[in-house]
Amino acid sequence: MSCQIKLNNLIADNFLAYFNAHIYHFNVVGPDFVQYHGLFGEVYEYLFEHHDTLNEQLRQMGYKVPNSLKVYMANCITNTAADATKLKDMLMNTCDDLKSILECSQKLYEEAGAEGHGALETYIGDYMTGVSKLKWKVDSCLS
Repeated sequence: MSCQIKLNNLIADNFLAYFNAHIYHFNVVGPDFVQYHGLFGEVYEYLFEHHDTLNEQLRQMGYKVPNSLKVYMANCITNTAADATKLKDMLMNTCDDLKSILECSQKLYEEAGAEGHGALETYIGDYMTGVSKLKWKVDSCLS
């Protein structure tokens, strides 16, 4: 599988995880609302912040970004829906989304190195560091 396909998968997974975390940010309730509202905000802000750069990486490789949400989402590897209503389910779904992003990122990182895309490899390594930290924070809330 080429870097292009793996990057398309990562872009789609990043977008879905962003969307889910943003919905959870709005819908979380309970006595610890402020804490979890902030945590989901941190997750979606990080993913949104990197969404543009991920797509720019694709464009720098000479490929177009899909211009249809249907096609875009067909590239998703994860399929977590944002329909959770309980905090624990929101956290578990977010953790699953971040785990999927890390798995997808690792494959892309390895492929980028093998194909000689050094800038992409470096960027994905840095991106994974941030996603890993977010996953640790969400995992800690589940323990």
